[in-house]
Amino acid sequence: MPDKILIAEDNLDLLPALRRSFEQQEYKVFTARDGREAMRLFYSERPDLVILDIMMPNMDGWEVCRRVREMSQVPIIMLTAKSEQDDIVQGFGLGVDDYITKPFYLEELLARVRVALRRCRSGTVASEKMTYHDVHLSIDLEARQVSAAGEPVKLTPIEHKILTVLLRNRGRVVEFEQIFKSVWGLDYVDETGYVHTYVWRLRNKIEPDPKIPRYLLKQVGVGYRFNPQSD
Repeated sequence: MPDKILIAEDNLDLLPALRRSFEQQEYKVFTARDGREAMRLFYSERPDLVILDIMMPNMDGWEVCRRVREMSQVPIIMLTAKSEQDDIVQGFGLGVDDYITKPFYLEELLARVRVALRRCRSGTVASEKMTYHDVHLSIDLEARQVSAAGEPVKLTPIEHKILTVLLRNRGRVVEFEQIFKSVWGLDYVDETGYVHTYVWRLRNKIEPDPKIPRYLLKQVGVGYRFNPQSD
């Protein structure tokens, strides 16, 4: 069965072109011109991946993303003209898997869709059994349970995968390239900003003081390491 792609985009010039391009790659494509239509199609068709514009009538992409994430971990790619850092961070915070700004290259979008679907099918690193416990932080990645200072912490799928990669290599620096390969795939080797953004969000969720990190330490120009306080 072909993978099913839901594309929500209110640009009526762009939407048919996207449909044709994905159908030429033998995907089954559903298109929506506003957020409400996108949610109706999501409920009825259960797509394998969702591509969302942010600025849509009736219901914007942020709200669609929130509702999808309440019921599914299906990959979500934001395709939007909003390129401010705050918008990108907001998207990742809602559980977006990827964020592509307009104008864009169609081949890049197709490549990122392939990576997201491949990662979803393989379940990369998500099934690794890994735990960590100290006075402040408790992690059980197999059970997808994290708590800090006794309070539960909710991680997005990508945050979970990055934390898993770092925890598996606790005490050792994990180079950016290794993080990319484990979490996003080879097509992302130049996107260091992705890692920085997610680590920043993880620090705000698990560190006692995110400005003076204790667990997630950066090796400038190399990568990050998980620094255990007790093992």
